[in-house]
Amino acid sequence: MFHSFGPATLPRAIDVHGVPAILRDLILMALGAGLLILASKIQIPLAPYPITMQTAAVLFLGATYGMRLSGMTVGFWILLGVLGLNVFADPGGIYAGLVTMGAEAGRNYMFGTFFGAQTAILSAGFVWGFIPMAMIVGWAVQSGIARSPFQLTLAMLVANILLYVPGLIWVDYFMADMSFGWAFLGIFVGPYILTDLLKLAFAQVLAHHTHQAIMRFRGDD
Repeated sequence: MFHSFGPATLPRAIDVHGVPAILRDLILMALGAGLLILASKIQIPLAPYPITMQTAAVLFLGATYGMRLSGMTVGFWILLGVLGLNVFADPGGIYAGLVTMGAEAGRNYMFGTFFGAQTAILSAGFVWGFIPMAMIVGWAVQSGIARSPFQLTLAMLVANILLYVPGLIWVDYFMADMSFGWAFLGIFVGPYILTDLLKLAFAQVLAHHTHQAIMRFRGDD
């Protein structure tokens, strides 16, 4: 059961209790995956990787979907990419078609040289880290730790910081000759700290205003 921290926005006249819970969850998974795809395609160019809205979407899903469903939704989005749909960030941005990557390219994107690719996408560790990132926030909300907007913000901040762990482990594995300090401050974390905080704030506000509506749709009110 979720703990409330935001206003309800779904009218009570909308009755979803006749819809099986698994169908409601599947609908939310599809909508969440669509949100992650859109968030991946909204890009601001920055070397070596563009700024996207991915972390905002992941934090939002964690806060509104709960631990289990948010983790499954992020995992489903990753699976779509591994199967070949162009769901991740790429130079095409929001104008890129979905069916342009190919299954082999999708596997290479997420698994790198483990599957025989010549090169590895160094940001893939962060993408894998989105699953526990969402689940940490979802657990904080469901357990009652994140009852207030301030507590939710702290939970999101902790999850965002922990995201750097799998991301930098992945970088260290594939780029052993790169110093950790340079990877952390100069390339993969430092340039993105300010925008990560802004996206966190956006996700918190959005979750605050939609959390109870999604609760009601899931039948948890």
